[in-house]
Amino acid sequence: MISDDLMNELQELMETGDYSAVVKRLRKLQSKGESDAELEAFLGVALEEAGDLDGAVSAYRKAIQLDPEDIDSHYSLADILFEQDQPVESLALYEKIIKTFSDQAEAEISIGLVYFSQDRIDEAIQSYQRGLKIDPDSVFGLNALGDAQFAKGDMPMALETFRRVIEIEPDDAQAYFNLAEIYYDIDDLKTAETYCQESIKRDPGFAYAYLTLGNIHLDRDNVREALQAFQQFLSLENSPAAKDIRSEVAAVVEGLMGELGAKS
Repeated sequence: MISDDLMNELQELMETGDYSAVVKRLRKLQSKGESDAELEAFLGVALEEAGDLDGAVSAYRKAIQLDPEDIDSHYSLADILFEQDQPVESLALYEKIIKTFSDQAEAEISIGLVYFSQDRIDEAIQSYQRGLKIDPDSVFGLNALGDAQFAKGDMPMALETFRRVIEIEPDDAQAYFNLAEIYYDIDDLKTAETYCQESIKRDPGFAYAYLTLGNIHLDRDNVREALQAFQQFLSLENSPAAKDIRSEVAAVVEGLMGELGAKS
C-alpha cells in the first residue's frame, strides 16, 4: 500500500514528467514485497507515460488480478492493447467492462472504435449510438460517430454531429479538425483552413491539423507555407503507428525543400 506522503511525492513527480523516478520508487517497493492493486495501477500509469507500453500492460494485468473491480486498469489495459493492434483482446476487455460495470458509455464507444478500425462501419455506428444513449453529450462518442458518418459518405450528418460537439465543448480541437477534414474533402479549402487554424488555436500540439493544413497550402501552391506545416507535423507526430505517414510526409518535405532551393 502506498502511504499518503509517498503518494503526494509520486503525484508531484508525475506532474513534472519525471516518470522514471516514479517507476524507480515503485519498483523499490515491489522488491521489498510491497505490492497491491493500487501500486501496480500507479506503476502502469507511470510506465505508460514513460512510453514502456509492454511494462504498462504487465502492471495493469497484475492490478486487475489483485483487484478485479479496478475499472480504470481495465480501461487502460484495453486501450493500450488496441493501440498495439491487438483488437481481439481489447474488444474482449471492453465487453468485460460492460458486463461487470453498469452504464459504461466509454466502453461501448471504444468497442465502436475497434469495429471502425476493422472497417465494420455499421457495427461501429451501432456501438457509438449505444454509448451515446447512456451519455448523449459524450464528446468522445460524438466525434467517433461523426468519423463513421464521414466514412460512410454521409456528410450532412457528419457535419451536424461535429457541430454538436462544438456546441457542447467549444474548445474541442478534435471537432474543429474533423470539420476541416470534411471541408477539405469537398474542396472548400478556405473553410477547411479556417477550421484547421481553429483546431491548432485550441491545441497547438495537434499534429494532424498541421498535416491537413499542409495539404491545403500544397493544393494552393503555397509551397513555403506547406513546407512549414509539414515540418511541424513531423516534429509533433513520433508514434510508431505513424511510421508510414511520417515517411510519406518526409519525402514531400524533401521535395518541397528542393523546389524552394531551385527557385532561390
